[in-house]
Amino acid sequence: MRAVLAHADCRTCAAACDAAERRACREAVVDIVLLHHDAVDGVLPAVIDDIRTAFARHQLPLNLRCHDPHASHGMPAATVPADLEQGLSHLLRRRAADVEEAPHERRRADHEFAVETFERAVYGRNLVNPSVRTLFRPQESYSGDVFLVRQAADGSIMALLADLTGHGLAAAFFAVPLAEIFHNMVARSYPAETILRALNERLCALLPTGVYVGLQFVEIERDLATVRAANCAMQSIWMVSADGVVSALDSHSIAAGIDVAGFRGDALHPLRCAPGTRILLASDGLVEAENRLGEAFGATRLRAVIERAGRDGQPLVDAVVRELDGFLSGSELHDDLSVVEISCDAALIGDCGAFVAEA
Repeated sequence: MRAVLAHADCRTCAAACDAAERRACREAVVDIVLLHHDAVDGVLPAVIDDIRTAFARHQLPLNLRCHDPHASHGMPAATVPADLEQGLSHLLRRRAADVEEAPHERRRADHEFAVETFERAVYGRNLVNPSVRTLFRPQESYSGDVFLVRQAADGSIMALLADLTGHGLAAAFFAVPLAEIFHNMVARSYPAETILRALNERLCALLPTGVYVGLQFVEIERDLATVRAANCAMQSIWMVSADGVVSALDSHSIAAGIDVAGFRGDALHPLRCAPGTRILLASDGLVEAENRLGEAFGATRLRAVIERAGRDGQPLVDAVVRELDGFLSGSELHDDLSVVEISCDAALIGDCGAFVAEA
């Protein structure tokens, strides 16, 4: 047997009934274990069980000399050299596959941990409410679109949709400080204007030249009678009244992260609101989505969908998804896509007594 294995360029060590030999084998880097089923006075089955436990994935059972051809202890026995050669080849291939797969498994585990940590850091403090409905279709594991929503101590709701330049990890890197500033300042009841100025100043300090962040921001007062909004270099913010009337707030400021003095996002616009009003926020990835013919989804098509859904009383996100999927007809997105619908109703505000400022 040693000669056969030496011919296959294998180094060997034996583990019979001697405990020291078995311990030495267990401490070695083992690729293949050849189990020779030759039961002697009932001792060897215990040894086999010991080795099975230690090297479960590397075993090749043999029966080169067997007093009882059925005494294979629950394992099929190889009885001819061809079986041995085939078994060795199979185990060596499996060992090579394991070695090749190990780095991929580690990278996959690291990637999953990073994504989980990122999502917890960015979205872990978001308000979860049935009146806030979302659609997120990131192009990669990390999205350059960030949606943040939180209820202040006075019961008002503040929501922010940010569209960072590019997509993937490079864009998402800046989402963490964005979320930290937003949640910390809303929890401490800072005015919306102060929050937007702080976001812009921080992004101006962090972002390299040519990288910026489009923002859509809304503040919904507790009485649902007043909404104030800011649109910084993004597509329109849409509002649909309870009776289906559609209005829009177009961009009125440069994007955040470009210039402190030129930023006008802190000049919020008051918008008419009432219970039953719905607000739609969307990243540029929606209107810029292209079908197989290279046609863009476009703002005109989006408005038509919103108006139709408003008349019919349909959920806006559902209507947009149906129209978008039919338009794309299987085409891939080339940018992150996010759509958010906020219903201004009693469920959105809830029991504001449960929301207190953080220390």
